[in-house]
This record gives sequence, C-alpha cells and structure tokens, in this order.
Amino acid sequence: MKRLSPRLPALLLAACLALSACAGAPVSSGIAPSSAAPSQAAVSADSPAQTPLPEAFTICVDNDSLDAYRQLLTVELPARYPEVEITVTNLMDTFGPDGAPLGAAELMARVEEMRTQVMSGQGPDLFILSAAGSNLFADPPKTMAAGAFEDLAADLDDITGGAPVNEAVLAAGALDGAQYLLPLTYTVPAVVADASVLAGFETGAQDSPARFLEGLMDHTGAQNAWPLTWLAYRGDQMAARSVLEQAEAGALDEDTLALLALVAQSRQPAFAGTSVDLFPHENVPFAADAAGATLIPLWAQALAEAGGQPQVMAVPNGQGGTTASVQLYAAVRAGSPGRALAVEILPLLLDAQWMGTSGITRAGLCLSETATEALLAEAFAQTPNLAGQYARAADAVNAARFTALADGALRSSVLDAIAQGQSPAQAADAFVQAYQVYLSE
Repeated sequence: MKRLSPRLPALLLAACLALSACAGAPVSSGIAPSSAAPSQAAVSADSPAQTPLPEAFTICVDNDSLDAYRQLLTVELPARYPEVEITVTNLMDTFGPDGAPLGAAELMARVEEMRTQVMSGQGPDLFILSAAGSNLFADPPKTMAAGAFEDLAADLDDITGGAPVNEAVLAAGALDGAQYLLPLTYTVPAVVADASVLAGFETGAQDSPARFLEGLMDHTGAQNAWPLTWLAYRGDQMAARSVLEQAEAGALDEDTLALLALVAQSRQPAFAGTSVDLFPHENVPFAADAAGATLIPLWAQALAEAGGQPQVMAVPNGQGGTTASVQLYAAVRAGSPGRALAVEILPLLLDAQWMGTSGITRAGLCLSETATEALLAEAFAQTPNLAGQYARAADAVNAARFTALADGALRSSVLDAIAQGQSPAQAADAFVQAYQVYLSE
C-alpha cells in the first residue's frame, strides 16, 4: 500500500498522523488465551467435514469490536474450543507488555509491523475490526485487492445460514465476485427531529444529500448549516460515490461540491456543551448524525423525554436510496491454517445474541436482518416507532462502502480550504491534483 505523499498538504499529513497515533498497536490486550492444552489432532464436532482444528488461533480486534463481542471472544469461544489455544490481540491496546503506556511512535511502529506481517502472509488468523477506528487496514477495499484476505464467497451460505442479509452492505466487501470482507454492522446518514418539525417536508427519490439538507434547512427555518455540526466528519458517507473515488477519476461532481460547501459551514462549533446537549435545543430544529451510531438514539430519547415525538429520516444519496457506511467487519487472513475454524466463528458474529448493546452496535443496524430486528427492538423498547423508522432506513440502503481513514483526512483538507475562503471548486481542484500526484507515485 502506498504511503501518503509528502507533496500533499501539510494539514492533510498532520491529520493522517493524528489518526495513526490514535489507532493503537497490535499488542496483547491482556485477555488470557484458553488454558486447555491444545490437541494434536482435534476436530470440531460441529464440522460436517471433520476438518482438523488448529492448535493455536489468533483473533485481532480493536476497542469497538471488543466491546461488541467481548462475551463471545473471551468466554464462549474458549468454552466451545477448549482444545485450541485462542488468543485475542487488541490492536488498540495502548499499553506495552510491562503495563507502561506506549508513545505515538511506538504505536505507529507496531501497527506498521503487523501490517507488514499480514501482507507477507503472516499474522492473526481472523480480524474483527472497526473500519473507522483502526488503521491497520486504513483502506480495507485496497487491502482486499492486494490479496491479503481469504475469499469467503463459497462459504456465505454456511456463514449466513441462509438467513436474509442486507445485500447492498454485503457487496461492499466483495471484489470481482470474491467476498474478502464480511461487513457486520453499518450506519446510515440521518437526521432526527420532532415530527411537528418534519411535518410537510417532502424529499424526492433522486434528491442528492446537499439538496435534501438545504431543503430541510429551508423547511425548518434554520439560518445556516451549523445544526449539521456532526455531519462535518461524515460528508463522504452521504454521497453515493466517495470523495476519493471521484478524485481518482479526476474531478468531484457538482452534488459533492455543494455538499462539501454545506458541511464546511457546519464545522464552526454550535455550542460549548457536550454532544448530547446539542439537541434538542430551541435554536436547533433538527440534528444529524448516523443511524446505527450512538448520538441519534440519545437525541431521540432526549426529545421523547422532553415531550416530543422523535422522527428519524435517512439522507438520500441522489441515486434513489441511501448510502450505508460499514462499521465493524471481519476478514480471514489469506493462507491462514485456521481458515475452517474462522468460518465456524463468523456466523456467531452475525448473531444478535453475541452483539453487545454498547458502543458501535447500540442502534443495531447489522448485516443480518434478523439481528437488526432483534437489536432495534431492544434499543428502542421505549420508543418502538423509532425501531420501524430505523428499519425503513435500512431498507432504503442501495449502496454501501468502507470509509477509509485517508478518505476523512483528505476530505478535511478540502473543508479547511473552503472554510479559509477558497471556493468549493478551487479547493476541490487542488485536492484532486494532489491526490492524482499521490496515485502516480
């Protein structure tokens, strides 16, 4: 994978370094492996082919995935496979083996070391990671194109059990007919407001994100884009095509330019309070974030407690639906001797029973439609109408992708330039030129 070119804007490089420094390192999380002695010829009783199990099996996680699957990873799997020495390695662990905190340079070096191992066919057997919270694979689709992961296409029926899944989300992990990545959870860009605020507001099936948000601002009387503060770092999620994909093709389309201009306005802080304090507020008729993430359920709950009737509406992508952003995903290292065991574990990651209700799975938008239904019912037990609204948002998904860390950092350079007075077209042209140079090196 290419490194960012030193010719890119300095601010872009600083943003990328900051992201890397926060990403953690592939050190042991302190989770003890199974204490049972490994068997030399163990086989799984559940495997119809009686495939021998490996003596040792390593799972790489980060904080988000560990929060979501802690019970499964630390209790259930060692109990199911006592003959396998299962080790869980937390990529985001910021402490060394001696308990001392690691510096940014050490963290970056360790991440780079593991990335090198994986690209050379070594490293953990199974990855369960957050697309936005880990930079081991800063651009997952490009990593799968490099041949780092096993093709799971032939195993999909076994993994899903034939149960319905969100096909658009599943397709985000596919390339040329091969299924290298298994998306687990996702978010959908959305707004939340009281039903009275949204009454009478209509959006066309082909509306772009910018037209939708501008129309909503006109409808609600919002004076500028600052109610959209939390979309400032999700602009790439809303459009049907990512900023990087467009830049690679040579230009950003008009809808994306309009969206970036709108989002650039929203980057000025609206309030000094916490994110939960942002909404509801008399001067903020609606709030925007991502359905499937943490803030919208909290805002909806606050609105309901204030006597309102919260309503969630997905942001259209300009192509007759809405664009999902993959959050948690799983992948099996290419050539892993534990491939068969990994395929046995993957169905458990789609089961709501093993998904925690904290952090990234709080709102329950999952690849498995059955898991989505179960988690939404739990998350919105007090406001069941919201569960239905989330379900409709999930049904509207007709495109999905992984949001690369570089995508957010590169896009920030455009937003900063617009905020500093450049026109959207000027900022976009400079960005596209810098990215084209990067691609050519």
